[in-house]
Amino acid sequence: LGFGSVVVIEIGASYVVDLFAGVQYEAAVTPLRILCLALLASFIFPCLTALSVSRGIQRKLVRVTLAMLVINVVANAAVIPRFGISGCAWATVSSEFVGVVAILLVINRELDLRPRDYLRPMPALAAGIGSLAVLWPINHFRPTSLLGFCGDLVLAGLIFLVILTLLAGLPQTIQSLVVRDRNSRTLRWLGFRDPWVNVKH
Repeated sequence: LGFGSVVVIEIGASYVVDLFAGVQYEAAVTPLRILCLALLASFIFPCLTALSVSRGIQRKLVRVTLAMLVINVVANAAVIPRFGISGCAWATVSSEFVGVVAILLVINRELDLRPRDYLRPMPALAAGIGSLAVLWPINHFRPTSLLGFCGDLVLAGLIFLVILTLLAGLPQTIQSLVVRDRNSRTLRWLGFRDPWVNVKH
């Protein structure tokens, strides 16, 4: 969902800003596109938070969260005078990802769980980059109408799902909602695998 949300915002930022705020706020498009990258961290961090609390390491989670806050404030104070609103956006994105990396390190050290045991970001990352790469030559992410915007979203969604499927990025648990037989040869041939199967307990 995080990668898909980034694709949607990257494609529609210009149109949405013009539609709801007007062309006089065109300068907000770039910061919006930068900030949408933080969605990746925002989708991951709550999952890591839940894992941390369930395993009793919430005190370290609090420290990580406070560190993120301090980094965000300091970075904003440092970059805003020189880089303005775009610098502020990059500072926010950076602090979010610093927090994700920090809590991943804490989980690895305290729970002996490596990110690859419970995270599989590469298929979704490739799907997001692929869908953006296809749409960029078409309209440079600047749809001129609501119909064009909706068409771009549908096209991006289809490309995203195709790439994600080809890279076996969809967990078998999701596919099983449509196909009841989780051991189906067809599913295995298509490459569907459940990333949670090998999680350490």
